[in-house]
Amino acid sequence: MKVVLFCGGMGTRLREHSDTIPKPLVSIGYQPMLWYLMKYYAFYGHRDFIICLGYRGDLIKDYFLNYDGRYADDLLLAKGRTVSSADADDVGNWNIQFVETGLHQSIGMRLKAVQPYLRGESVFLANYSDQLSDLPLRDYLDKFESTGALAGFVAVRPPQSYHVSTIEDDGTVTGMRSV
Repeated sequence: MKVVLFCGGMGTRLREHSDTIPKPLVSIGYQPMLWYLMKYYAFYGHRDFIICLGYRGDLIKDYFLNYDGRYADDLLLAKGRTVSSADADDVGNWNIQFVETGLHQSIGMRLKAVQPYLRGESVFLANYSDQLSDLPLRDYLDKFESTGALAGFVAVRPPQSYHVSTIEDDGTVTGMRSV
C-alpha cells in the first residue's frame, strides 16, 4: 500500500523557517518532521512513498539524496569508522517517488498529478507532511476496509470551542451558540 505525502505548501504560518526551508523539513530533534512521519508509516510496514513536491522541493530531494542516518539513532564508531546505525537501514529500505506537483496547486490537483504512480493500488494512504499522529494505523485500516467505504480520513476534535453570534443590523446580539 503506497503512501502519498503532500509536501508542496508554502508554509506561510511558519515564517521563521519557511523563508529558507519547506515546512516538512523543520527539525524535531535531529530529524525533520517528514522523517518522523515516514518512520511512522514504515513501522506499520508501509515503505513505498510518493512525495508531492512544490515549494522548495529541491531541499526535500537533497535531504534524502544525502541522508546520513548517523544522526538519527544510536551509533557505533569503532576505530574512526561508522560500524552501525539502525536508522540508516530503515531509510535504505524505503522507496520514494518524488513528483513535482507545482507550486500553487491544491491538494486535489497534487493527488491528480500522482495518479499515474498509484495505478494498480486498490487502496492508498495520504497525509499532509506536517501532521504527526500516534493513531494505531492497523486498527484504523481494518475498520476502514470492513466498511466498504470509498474513502476515510482521520480528524481531531479541536480542544477549544468557538462561538457564533447573530447580530442584527442595529448591532444587537440576538443569539449565540457554540460550535
